[in-house]
Amino acid sequence: MELLAELKGRTMEVSSMKPPRFRARQYAHNNRLQRKDSNFVLDFCQPTFLQGCHGKMQFLDVGCGTGDFTRDCLLPRCLPCRRIVATDWSRDMIEYAKQHSAHVKIDYQQLDISADITDFLRRNGQFHRIYSFYCLHWVKNQDVALKNIASLLTPGGECLLLFPASNPATAGWQLLAKMDHWEKYLERLLAYIAPSQDMDKQEQIDYMCSLLKDAGLLPSIFAIPRMATFDGWREEDIIGLHMSIVPINQLVSDDERKQLRDDVTAIVRKLHGPETEPSRFRMYIIKASKSKS
Repeated sequence: MELLAELKGRTMEVSSMKPPRFRARQYAHNNRLQRKDSNFVLDFCQPTFLQGCHGKMQFLDVGCGTGDFTRDCLLPRCLPCRRIVATDWSRDMIEYAKQHSAHVKIDYQQLDISADITDFLRRNGQFHRIYSFYCLHWVKNQDVALKNIASLLTPGGECLLLFPASNPATAGWQLLAKMDHWEKYLERLLAYIAPSQDMDKQEQIDYMCSLLKDAGLLPSIFAIPRMATFDGWREEDIIGLHMSIVPINQLVSDDERKQLRDDVTAIVRKLHGPETEPSRFRMYIIKASKSKS
């Protein structure tokens, strides 16, 4: 209990840290999970938007990463439109997206959705729709992020949000943080644990409903299903995905990286084995709108 209290205390101390830096190329090769889930949610939710697409509309993608999903999957579902502004906190991701996922209808820009958006809003105006896939769980100040999303929507505008409420990757970081040889990286590992990670299902529902209400967003779809994205995956692919997003991957030495991979492998076998209850890990699927007035 003392260790858990210490870990939670240190998590509060680092709550203002920026999202982790990922190797863009490595992430691009290990984002099959995110693409699968995001495509599924898009197929289900896209027909439910109240206003159809037209050539004067502009959309926002928050957390576009390497841009391949924005270009290959999101854009075709948003045509006709004026443009998609695709954003990410990481400059490395944005530069990679510009180089590898360029499109005349996509404008890649750097944006921290939990920071001051005044300048971004002045330059771009408001958006008819905002999409965000596998992004908001990286944000400690989710209340600020949702309020910013509401501010960036036109009156009556809609958003579609998909992100883990609790997931095995961050559960793995919590286990790494308890290992003595990773103690020097403890704050980095705990900085990116979503506020809802250790809540039960009802607590996760109540927490997010409260944030949406405070942001002035009215949900028309709110689901929190079991995270089934790893079903049928090979172990080596799960390990590769975990390694691509572990926050200390770019901080460790080459010698430490071998130890990190060994530890991640053991954690994957624990978290994805029969001893772990699958319903422990859940996703938020939210479609919400802003008032017209």
